[in-house]
Amino acid sequence: IAVFETKEEIAVLTEIAGIDPKKLTILFKEGVLTIKGERHILKIEDSIACRNKEIISGKFERNIHVPFPVDKESVKASYQDGILVVRLRRTGPEEKTTKIPIV
Repeated sequence: IAVFETKEEIAVLTEIAGIDPKKLTILFKEGVLTIKGERHILKIEDSIACRNKEIISGKFERNIHVPFPVDKESVKASYQDGILVVRLRRTGPEEKTTKIPIV
């Protein structure tokens, strides 16, 4: 995952090669962007053993904290050449960090 930020928006890029984009779930709730899905690796034959596996398979979920208010109606997702891009437009300033004292 790569996250890029401008004054107007944040763009999240995720490599999803080998996954049908229609089978992805993209959610935004309470300041968290969630991208989840599942990658299936085709099995060649039962009698063939795998020597090396660099392609990750199975279910996955990524949660990205967005530290500013977002216009939920303007969130857009696109897919090209195995890369998913989710763009979220800012509606306000970044949340301030509050230091919490230990009592």
